[in-house]
Amino acid sequence: MTLYHVTTEGDCEGRTTKDLGYVEADSPEHAIKYLHSIGKYAYYEYYIYEVEENPIQVATPMVELEHLKAKVKTGSTSGFKGVVQ
Repeated sequence: MTLYHVTTEGDCEGRTTKDLGYVEADSPEHAIKYLHSIGKYAYYEYYIYEVEENPIQVATPMVELEHLKAKVKTGSTSGFKGVVQ
């Protein structure tokens, strides 16, 4: 299977372009059929890009990183923010 990054075509100013994310699929057709089936529709057309390098990095197990100290707190709007010492 191939990894695809899918966005939607927007209006001429690009204001309605949406990033639909990454899909692992057999073909570009498979990727957009899947997205459509889960409710991620394109108003005009889908733009499908084959991803050469997987953007996901799998973290080393936590026990191998015990020598590092990290402080994390809830962000002001959403998510988290932190530092490593």
